[in-house]
Amino acid sequence: MKVAHVAVYLDAEQAKLIRWDAQEAVLAADEDLELTQKLHDVNARRQENRAGPAVRPRSPTSRPPGASPGRARSPRHERAGQDP
Repeated sequence: MKVAHVAVYLDAEQAKLIRWDAQEAVLAADEDLELTQKLHDVNARRQENRAGPAVRPRSPTSRPPGASPGRARSPRHERAGQDP
């Protein structure tokens, strides 16, 4: 497949104008992305609050309901049969 090549000659002022337009387009896209991320974060927090505590995954450091707030033992000490 043949491709036609066309030479385009620009003076410095035209090249600066094209570069400026491209930079403005990139900045606008960056602002759009930032706004989209903020909206996503707000929506995720709203969905999390709506879900309630029953649906949220438990933290690996949380204790089961009714457990005493005593000192936790590390797995290393449990294997060795030692108290920390």
